[in-house]
Amino acid sequence: MASKREVVEKIGVVNHMVGIARHMRREQEAAADANVGRILAMLRIKDGISTREMGMVLGVDSEAMGTTLESMVASGLVELSAAEGEGPKSVTLTEKGRDYQAEAKELSDVALDGFGDEDVDALMGLLERIETSLTGEIGADWREREEERKAKKFQKKGFDRGGRDDRGGRGFRGGRDDRDRGGRGFRGGRDDRGGRGFREDRGGRDDRDRGGRGFRGGRDDRGGFRGGNRRRDD
Repeated sequence: MASKREVVEKIGVVNHMVGIARHMRREQEAAADANVGRILAMLRIKDGISTREMGMVLGVDSEAMGTTLESMVASGLVELSAAEGEGPKSVTLTEKGRDYQAEAKELSDVALDGFGDEDVDALMGLLERIETSLTGEIGADWREREEERKAKKFQKKGFDRGGRDDRGGRGFRGGRDDRDRGGRGFRGGRDDRGGRGFREDRGGRDDRDRGGRGFRGGRDDRGGFRGGNRRRDD
């Protein structure tokens, strides 16, 4: 007998499989040749038509028509018969082509294949009971809150507080800060708001264009040297 945990996990697996199936169908539809359905429909009306006549009626150039027919022959949907002399080939439907359905079955029909009406009703009742139980856990307004969460996530997309900051360039709170205040800077390193400097370099170079270059314990270009001979231009 399956445990309740296994049942919930199975529901998650089935839901994930449904998402994969939908994605695969979208990819297949995007890659599908729209001319296949048109050719099959035409051959069901008039079989054995020449490739030239088919191209003229459908408005498809010879190159595209040749590519589609090659694919259909490989799939066993049609057969090409060579004409006498230099005439165009004729196209005829195969048994598979006559039964071929261009539109796939609904995904719900695939998932519930073999389920009768009673089975479907019973399954829906069980799922509704699960939904009711979970609503008591997450709240009846969970749909509205989920939409708000997605909207906020979309608004914040592209703004990475721990990485790229496009307010004026690129910036990292713990590294590069390049918000066009004066160029490039590092809050804990390079500070280029008016020149170059290091906040923690009080005993070394202090180069913020106050008058040139200065070291609190060394050269002071405001007029001389703080710790050495002070030159005064009286």
